[in-house]
Amino acid sequence: MGLCMRTLRKSVWIVALTSMLAAATPPATAQDTKTALIRELMAITNSMELADQMHAVVSQKMIDMVLGRQPGISAKILESLKSEIVAEFRDSRGEIESAVIDIYARNFSEAEIGGLVEFYKTPLGKKVIQQMPAISAESMAFGLAWGQRVGERAGLRVMRKARELGVNL
Repeated sequence: MGLCMRTLRKSVWIVALTSMLAAATPPATAQDTKTALIRELMAITNSMELADQMHAVVSQKMIDMVLGRQPGISAKILESLKSEIVAEFRDSRGEIESAVIDIYARNFSEAEIGGLVEFYKTPLGKKVIQQMPAISAESMAFGLAWGQRVGERAGLRVMRKARELGVNL
């Protein structure tokens, strides 16, 4: 009977301790669930790859700038500088990830994010993910060229109008 009583007391203590720990652990909030869905969406759509692509472009521009200022810089020093650039982008990646999560959270409800996750798991969604980098690159290239053409024409119109108004620009 003594052994049974000790086992029973241990069981009561274990149940009590487990209950206390469960009560002390905060339940997952709606925000936690939403954030998890956003992270899933970002993973499915490879959205952080854009940050990686931006990192590559910016890194190369920085190296080109160094080479422009110091054309005779040694390969060893240049490699050391590249390592610093890579390290900074790697160490700062969390900043952009957090910002993207916040942007999605402000602009979409949890249900909408869930819908996006489901969509991107479909064949059409997967095609969108696959084609989006090429579509974005083509759109950006067109947008830059268009902006230059329109900017030039707008500049000419402004110059003409200014002359009509007696202003010499």
